[in-house]
Amino acid sequence: MENILVVILALAFYLLLKRIMPVVGVRHKTPSELRDQLKVKDKQFIDVRSSEAYNREHIRGFENIPLSELSVNIQKLERSNEVILISDNNRQMKRASAKLKRRGFRYVTTVRGGLQAWNEGGSK
Repeated sequence: MENILVVILALAFYLLLKRIMPVVGVRHKTPSELRDQLKVKDKQFIDVRSSEAYNREHIRGFENIPLSELSVNIQKLERSNEVILISDNNRQMKRASAKLKRRGFRYVTTVRGGLQAWNEGGSK
């Protein structure tokens, strides 16, 4: 019985750490670091918010692939090109970046601070 409790506690601790730890191999850049890169052809800019949120407001140059549809639409993305993710929710960006890394994408970047930081930086 003691062993089962230890295993359950270890598993709970592991799951908690997994939630708060960054995804290995994912880069994080500020909006100002990415501003000039929006016109670069070999970069893929993806907004992982819902279609409704994207339609209300989005950054020109970012394509909308909602997190809930990322697995289905992953074939649209080129694995060898950098994928830059943005959202208004850091957890969404983390889940999307983890999904891409598991599927073999080598160059995954998130926008530090997400859409709010982008808007505050005047990078529309």
